[in-house]
Amino acid sequence: MKFGGSSVDSPNKIKTIEEIVRRELARKPIIVVSALRGVTSELHELARTSYQGTYPSTGYVALRHYELIRNLGLDLSISPEISELGDCLKTRNLPHLQYIDQVMSLGERISIKIVAAYLRSKGLNAQAFNSYDLGLVTNSNFSSAEFLPESLPAINSSISSLDCIPIITGFIAKDKKGNITTLGRNKSDYSAAIFARAIEAEELQIWTDVNGILTANPEIVPSARTIANLSYAEAKELAFFGAKVLHPNAIEPAEERNIPIRVLNTLDRNNPGSTISIKSPRNGVKGITSKSNVIIVNNRSGSMIDSHGHLADTFNSFSKYGKSVDAVATSNITISGTVYDWQKLEEIIKEISQRGKVTLYQGLCQICVVGDGIDETPGIQGRVFGTLPDIIVKMISQAADSSNITFLVDADHEHEVVRRLHREFIENYPI
Repeated sequence: MKFGGSSVDSPNKIKTIEEIVRRELARKPIIVVSALRGVTSELHELARTSYQGTYPSTGYVALRHYELIRNLGLDLSISPEISELGDCLKTRNLPHLQYIDQVMSLGERISIKIVAAYLRSKGLNAQAFNSYDLGLVTNSNFSSAEFLPESLPAINSSISSLDCIPIITGFIAKDKKGNITTLGRNKSDYSAAIFARAIEAEELQIWTDVNGILTANPEIVPSARTIANLSYAEAKELAFFGAKVLHPNAIEPAEERNIPIRVLNTLDRNNPGSTISIKSPRNGVKGITSKSNVIIVNNRSGSMIDSHGHLADTFNSFSKYGKSVDAVATSNITISGTVYDWQKLEEIIKEISQRGKVTLYQGLCQICVVGDGIDETPGIQGRVFGTLPDIIVKMISQAADSSNITFLVDADHEHEVVRRLHREFIENYPI
């Protein structure tokens, strides 16, 4: 069971966690929690400011947690963690990303103490554990670390030996040298999935503040509905292309052992939410997602015709600078790919310009139509683009064996396109 920052940031929500955990006692729950909502961002800002040479105040972070502790009626000290935070901020002799990881780890390390203490105050045998003390080991890629497979048996052994309800830090781990690492922002879901995979859990529950995975962003489509059942493939596509309720990295560890994932709402705990499993009960479009501020990098070269290695060379340039390319489209003389920010982009453009003319298209939005079987259903593409007779489509991407159709339009059209597609495929059909 994973509880995100929006599920642990108030007394009432932590009281709800106790009720949820209590009704699952017979199933021997393992709890993974995030930092309080907003705390990770605050810690990141403290680390950034401090690393530049200005020592910032830790008062806001301390106040947030002490108010929560007081309002829960707990007799709990977090002075060691607050003191450690101050010491971390003053000690700037680490590489930048390692320094940031060390500072940001304090959010989860404090939140587990609060949740465990409250559960104990209600008679539950709960104990707080850092994930690395239970066996989670990563590489040393600070701020975006990958867990090592050797973690799985170590975690299994540690959990098996416990006779309590473990409350475990999400997001953070340690490398083989004992340095604190983080898996990347918003990856407590991933932590929970790793633990679920390690113990081959009956199911993985992701508790958040919405009723599961929705058919569209409700801020764009107020009539968006919960998708009751969807496949791992559909969930990956929806999560990757914009559905923020579940991190896409959390799906693969569960899928490896066919562990169902349930996305549930802490504020509406009797709502069934969404269930993700090996196969959806029906094919067809399940959701429409969008991402704004997308850039197309277009590399055009006549030398691509009948040549070898041009595509590989282009993407090697992106890989060299650690830049992920999302959607891709190619022709005989053109390679187009999408990225989401300017980080390292100037260096990449300079390099790939040696192999052709590079053009950037900015101010775009990426739309993704997701559903199993859409690559095998005649007429789907026609219906998608038939809803957009007055809108210019900048780029289209669809793999041969794919559960999504991805395309780009001007960002000004984002809301209108999502609404039209939602009406066409979802509003009059069961999900």
